[in-house]
Amino acid sequence: MTLTAFILVISAACFHALWNLVAKRLSGNLGAFWLGLCFISLMLAPFALFAAPQGFNSAGLPYIAATGFFHALYFGSLGAAYRHGEISVVYPLARGSSVAGTAVMAPLLLGERVSALGALGIGLVCLGILALGLWELFKQQAHFSSILPALLVGATTTAYSIVDKRGVGYVSPVIYIAGLSTCAALLLAPYVLLKCREQYRRAWRESKLACLAIGLGSMGTYLVILFAFQFANASYVVAVREFSIVVVALLGTLVLRESISLPRGCSILVILIGVLLVKMS
Repeated sequence: MTLTAFILVISAACFHALWNLVAKRLSGNLGAFWLGLCFISLMLAPFALFAAPQGFNSAGLPYIAATGFFHALYFGSLGAAYRHGEISVVYPLARGSSVAGTAVMAPLLLGERVSALGALGIGLVCLGILALGLWELFKQQAHFSSILPALLVGATTTAYSIVDKRGVGYVSPVIYIAGLSTCAALLLAPYVLLKCREQYRRAWRESKLACLAIGLGSMGTYLVILFAFQFANASYVVAVREFSIVVVALLGTLVLRESISLPRGCSILVILIGVLLVKMS
């Protein structure tokens, strides 16, 4: 994995962890997620129009539509997961399942070749995340209502990662991110406006800045990932992106005063080793 791609993905991972903490503090308010998508879509529109003459190919439209659909499912599932579960359970399950899914699907659908060292690194990242998720799951006795949405988050992450690896080959990442955020916002709108009316009203009254942070954080970090897709395999990018789990654990200790148990510490160490092996591959 090139140094450029590695630095891009590690940077994105840090900010991904931060916006997920904001999302959890809002208890997975889907109305807040939707408002965040609306805000960022409006902000990105001028940049997308400016980039359109050189960076747009109509062949990318099906990919933008597909990723918009998968992102709408992603945000809906993430909201459900955070409404019913703790971030220490939801986040590892969601991110770990996406690493495993992308590692399996990318070679099959994208024809990517993964080196032995890269495969070992991806395997260690998956193992560390799985161990961390199972430990937190056992310790907290999480309810099934948070586990299933978390796994669905992982499945949708795998799906849009595969789609987007192809899509940015046709469309500039700036145009692509504007298109996917707009599509996701439009697809979520009927459900939010009909079923989550009180949630988005409360978010509009009380949490505009948090909504903006979610929109900027989610789409801003993913814009960085889209650029990284142009330099590295999707399976490598998704694996290294899970460095965000380490960031979440550190923030939990420093900000939320959570203790790091021996199983959690060992799991984090395994993830770190895996990320470094992917970088070396």
